[in-house]
Amino acid sequence: MEVLCESITTKHKTFIETRDDADEVVYKEIIDENIGLPYKVDHQFYTLVENQKIITVKLFTDAENGKKEKLGTGFFTISEKSSCIVNLILFQSYRG
Repeated sequence: MEVLCESITTKHKTFIETRDDADEVVYKEIIDENIGLPYKVDHQFYTLVENQKIITVKLFTDAENGKKEKLGTGFFTISEKSSCIVNLILFQSYRG
């Protein structure tokens, strides 16, 4: 039987940069390695200040020696009706 399409998976873990109560950077794993693509993940985060209107999302991957390599940065606006809870839905897909 001929295989027409290979299974595509993530090669590395994906993290989002967050901050803890002491304002220290924390990398929260949002996608594990070897996950089939495309993949959807849904996490809930909180804004840093009340009535915050813009959030910055920074995505990283694991690199050698435990370091993180930046994948990209996005800026999003929060509507007037939103509270300080932000639901972030990310899609990771294959780019051939």
